[in-house]
Amino acid sequence: MKLICLSSSSKGNGYILSAEGEALVIEAGVPLKAVKKALGWNLRPIRGCVISHSHADHCGHYMDYAKAGINVLAPADVFTIPHNRNHPVVPNQGYKLGGFKVAPLEVPHDATTYAYIIDHDEMGRAVFVTDTYLFEYYVPAVHHWLIECNHEIEIVDAAIEKGYVHSSRRGRIMKSHMDLQTVKEVMTRSDGSKLRNVILLHLSDTSSDEARFIQEITAHTGAAVYAADGGVKIDLSKELF
Repeated sequence: MKLICLSSSSKGNGYILSAEGEALVIEAGVPLKAVKKALGWNLRPIRGCVISHSHADHCGHYMDYAKAGINVLAPADVFTIPHNRNHPVVPNQGYKLGGFKVAPLEVPHDATTYAYIIDHDEMGRAVFVTDTYLFEYYVPAVHHWLIECNHEIEIVDAAIEKGYVHSSRRGRIMKSHMDLQTVKEVMTRSDGSKLRNVILLHLSDTSSDEARFIQEITAHTGAAVYAADGGVKIDLSKELF
């Protein structure tokens, strides 16, 4: 299993879990053309697309995906246009998309938002969490975390002082996006017995420090830690070879 990071920012979010003969797209915030290119211009392996919430940088291209024959699972308010490939998800209910087993968990944000537990025989268990400031669930036997690490409050305050960020945004940032300390707390509460990878998502351009965040989460977890920069490909196999 490989994770292909297409984009992970407020400009657009998109990721692909690519297994032997099948793939799952996570988020529809990038044009379908980017997905096609990443998969060698072949959409046939795609078993579905899961979307976290209704903001355009996460769902803006969902209708193009649906029109291409891809089943799209998302919160109901994402689907402003009806289509038979659009499927509103229900939290705590399981879904099967080819070899991918998907379970949504509702998390706090300023729109209905789901994290996803994703299981596959080639990958083991991955948890995808973004655009929330809190994740209080206990998920056992996680092999891979794909988790937002948007900012650190000290960097936010420094950016406000320098005029890079307006002071009015501070409250929203803290109540809608996950910071470095919260990621550490999630890792501390989690079952790390099988943990292999932590992929940090949605790092802020003005309020994060990619190298330091990777270093600190590596020290905290002992796992391999990456930032989800566009174009990055990461091995998410269940076992080390």
